[in-house]
Amino acid sequence: MLTLDAEGGQIEMTPRQATVLAMLASCLGQSLTRDRLIHGIWGDDPPLTAVNSVQVTISGLRRQLRQAGPGEFVLTARQGYALSTSTVTTDLLVMDAYRAIAADARSVGRDAAAIEALRRAIDLWRDDPMPDIRAPFADEFRLKAVERHIETLTEWIDANIRCGRSAIVIERIRDSLSRFPWHQGLYARLMACLHNSGRTQDALDLYRQLRSALSHSFGTEPSPLVARLHQAILRNDYPVELA
Repeated sequence: MLTLDAEGGQIEMTPRQATVLAMLASCLGQSLTRDRLIHGIWGDDPPLTAVNSVQVTISGLRRQLRQAGPGEFVLTARQGYALSTSTVTTDLLVMDAYRAIAADARSVGRDAAAIEALRRAIDLWRDDPMPDIRAPFADEFRLKAVERHIETLTEWIDANIRCGRSAIVIERIRDSLSRFPWHQGLYARLMACLHNSGRTQDALDLYRQLRSALSHSFGTEPSPLVARLHQAILRNDYPVELA
């Protein structure tokens, strides 16, 4: 059994109920047809009992979620099902809200407020946004979630670089590279922050390490972004920025 935290405590769910809830939450604000739910759960080879299984799962999920408070959490809409946006939110939606706040703050020159909003956004990240969910849709969702997290992370890094705060983000970038070891955009930003913090030799050493690792593992060269930054550091451009 899996559980969902709610104001009244924990709600027990079967793995199938948790999978359906996760899929609905990943598309919050959209209606998912029964066929789309079936494909998301079983892929291209659903069992003969798939239609009945989805209906039973939805019914059971509704009963369980009623423990979380008044009103319906799972709605029937447009020949499908959707979560009520008035009672449910997700970390990704909150992250997007913080990104919007940051964009508004930056547009009026409030750089410190933009940096703080982006920090709150990246602090929402969990290494696996759907732990214990094993279904075809979840793998695709994880990839999209990682992309959005890295986009937000790089916005935060770039905002700090523009404000002359390169040194304070170095360890956060290193930590992120331990989780996303081949993301060259993060390597480029770490090189920039090291150089801007007076650690030019460390930045050049990092470039050589990356180039050697890429050649050995993939037979490729660093990306154009990393290569351009490397040349800027060799010219001793200061400070270097990426956005």
